[in-house]
Amino acid sequence: MDKLLFKIALLLIFTFISSRAYSELHVDVDYSIFHYSNDSNVVELYYSYPESSYTMDFSDGIYRGSLLFNFTVQKETSTLLDSSWSAPYSYEKFTEDSQVFYGLSRFVLPSGKYKFRFTVVDSNSSSRVFRTSGSFTAPVSPDSSFFISGLQLANKIADSSDSSPHPLLFYKNGYYVYPNPLREISSSTPILYLYSEILGASRFSPSGVHLRYLIHDSREHLQYELEKSLSSITDNIIDAVSIPLDSLSSGVYYISLRVYNSARTDSTSSRLKFFLINRNITISTSRFYTEDEMFEMSEFSTYDEAKALDEYSKFSIIATPLEKRSWEKLSDLKARQRFLYRFWFVRNPDQKNPYNIELHKFRDRVKHSNIYFSYGGKTNGWSSDRGKVYIRYGEPVERNRHSATMEKRAYETWHYTGIDGGGDFYFVDRYGMGDYRLLHSTANDYIKNYNWESELIRFTNTNMNGY
Repeated sequence: MDKLLFKIALLLIFTFISSRAYSELHVDVDYSIFHYSNDSNVVELYYSYPESSYTMDFSDGIYRGSLLFNFTVQKETSTLLDSSWSAPYSYEKFTEDSQVFYGLSRFVLPSGKYKFRFTVVDSNSSSRVFRTSGSFTAPVSPDSSFFISGLQLANKIADSSDSSPHPLLFYKNGYYVYPNPLREISSSTPILYLYSEILGASRFSPSGVHLRYLIHDSREHLQYELEKSLSSITDNIIDAVSIPLDSLSSGVYYISLRVYNSARTDSTSSRLKFFLINRNITISTSRFYTEDEMFEMSEFSTYDEAKALDEYSKFSIIATPLEKRSWEKLSDLKARQRFLYRFWFVRNPDQKNPYNIELHKFRDRVKHSNIYFSYGGKTNGWSSDRGKVYIRYGEPVERNRHSATMEKRAYETWHYTGIDGGGDFYFVDRYGMGDYRLLHSTANDYIKNYNWESELIRFTNTNMNGY
């Protein structure tokens, strides 16, 4: 069996404004598979991660960091591919600007069924690791009909004739195709970008091919349709479309491409799932759908058991005692899905609008907590003491951070206004690992320890190791 033929590891930077902090690694990953030859395919691996994934070391006036990547592919018990590469990063001056890094790696593999493992390690802090695994099939190319080689959901697609500067690393077949590892479209003017390759056109449909792009919601209701015909000048047809989604509400959708020969006697199709967050929709759907239909259209109806349990573990941070008791009585998956739907439906300030700003705010806080409050090789900063307080109350009015000294542990004090009982929270990093525990709060229903400052002392007669 042929080994890996080539690999291209590429990186692109997009800038956005946020605060910089060293956190646990989190990487968004996706892939597409395209035809390469009769018995092999190109696997394109897409990934993105925030700048906070790097731990920076300072020396000779420069901050330096590096991430180590590994992509392993197995077929049955044999390792077909074990590829590693690095992504160094450096800067001379600290700024408040942070960045998101987008990566693309290409591999050529024979047709077959595979299992893969993708690992990212911070070279300056080896305990900070991201891992994911899964399986994929690199198909055998049919020799009796045209077929869709592959689909790629993109953040942006630009034609090569576009005079604007574009990174060469994302160029292929006349287009600059920017990856979208999240498969999420979120914008005030959301647009779906889709890149596709159709092979065998001139051989099996010399009179041309007819394309239908279809978007269905989670209940399989057709929401959008685009048709176009293309001539079969070459055997390999490349198509790229941009579809406005401003009339669709937030939720789970599927984009399908169906290709027909000119006589409509033969066809092939491919499909991708994506997530839409449309913040500006003004359509009132309550007059068109019952609550049951709205539930079936929501993301919650697509959850499996593991996803439902994972989501509730986060939602429980803000759940009422009654809601927690109600959840504990549920054992059926459909009942749990409906509970989660109702949980956010009653919190939606505009229940006629399917875009729930409170759910979006909640998920922003979870994401922030995972980036800034994770520690010790974990990625669930949302479950830390700081994460739970942040998710419940948001950014504190006042946050004071105190670094560790020879005599005292590191600690933080957070202050909020408008919380019953008072809004002060005191977190202490007992073991110097970034695990800040809540030791005292003036707020109702939180731990009370009016001698919490005694926990700051590092050296005691009974604790001679400094902690």
